[in-house]
Amino acid sequence: MPPNPGDLQTSAAYIGALGRALKKLGRLDEVISKCSPTAEKMLRSPQDRAWWNAEEVFSMTDAIAAAGGPALLQQIGRLAVFESMSAIVRPFVAVLLALSGPSPATLLSRFGQLTGAAIKNVRFEWTAKGPTSGTMLVTYPQAVPGHYLPLWQGAFDLVWELTKKSGTTKATHDGAKLRFELSWEA
Repeated sequence: MPPNPGDLQTSAAYIGALGRALKKLGRLDEVISKCSPTAEKMLRSPQDRAWWNAEEVFSMTDAIAAAGGPALLQQIGRLAVFESMSAIVRPFVAVLLALSGPSPATLLSRFGQLTGAAIKNVRFEWTAKGPTSGTMLVTYPQAVPGHYLPLWQGAFDLVWELTKKSGTTKATHDGAKLRFELSWEA
C-alpha cells in the first residue's frame, strides 16, 4: 500500500542501504526470518516503490530489534546512513565541514537537509547549548517505536566519525518525539 502524503515515508534508497548493511553484518537472513511478508518484500526488493509507509518500516525495524536488539539497530543506523549518502550529499558534507570547520554542530544544524532523501515528513530542530553540545528534537507525524532511538544514535555515531570528534548521546522517546542530548570534545 502506498504511503499517505502526510505520514512518515522512508525512501527505497534508505531501505536498500539498511538491507546492504544487514547483509554486510551477516544478519540479513536472520532479520528476514523475523519479518512480516511485506517487510521481507521491502528488504528484498526496496526499489519496488520509491517510498515505503510507516507500518511496513516499523515491521522491519521490529524484526531488526528482535534479531539483535539496540546494539544491532545502532550499527545498522550508522552503516545505513553512510550507505545511503548520495553522491550529491557526500560533497555537500565535505564542503560544509571545510567551510565551517569539523564541528558536529555544522552537520547537526542541517540534519533536515541531509536526511531529506531518506525520510519525509520528519522535523528536526537543533538547539545549540554551547560550542560543544546541544539538543536534537526529531518529531515524526505519528508515534514511532522506541527502537528508533538506537537507529538515530547510529546516525550520530557517523557524525562523530565524519567530524573526528568523540561524542556522547543521551536519548529519550515520547511517542512521536525523540530527544537527543548531544555533546562532544572540543
